[in-house]
Amino acid sequence: LSAESLEASFRAVARNLIEATRETPRWMPVLMEFWTHASTNTELRAKVAERHERLLDSVAEIVSEVGARYGVEFRIPTREVGRGAAALARGMALERLLDSQAGLDFEEMFVSFVLGFTHPGDGSGQGIVG
Repeated sequence: LSAESLEASFRAVARNLIEATRETPRWMPVLMEFWTHASTNTELRAKVAERHERLLDSVAEIVSEVGARYGVEFRIPTREVGRGAAALARGMALERLLDSQAGLDFEEMFVSFVLGFTHPGDGSGQGIVG
């Protein structure tokens, strides 16, 4: 969060995500299997979704903070920026299970994805958040 630019901030996030998936490569298949299982049980699905949405709220706060720090706003709610970025990270982690070289340019994909939703702020602080 203390990087010298918006792009550098998101690059740091991407590198952190890459490192996390490299340190625990078997976590993503377990998570996907659990989500698949939870999706078939109404009560469990609701509990898992509620916790996931809370996580996305936290991510949205951070994304909004970073955007405000560098004077940009987002074209879509920051919660959805976080959801999409997380989905990209999960998908690339799964790709690497079949091919360890897949996603070597994840940092570039991640940064391009997130920056694609930004535009210069008007200083009002009223960009799309949440």
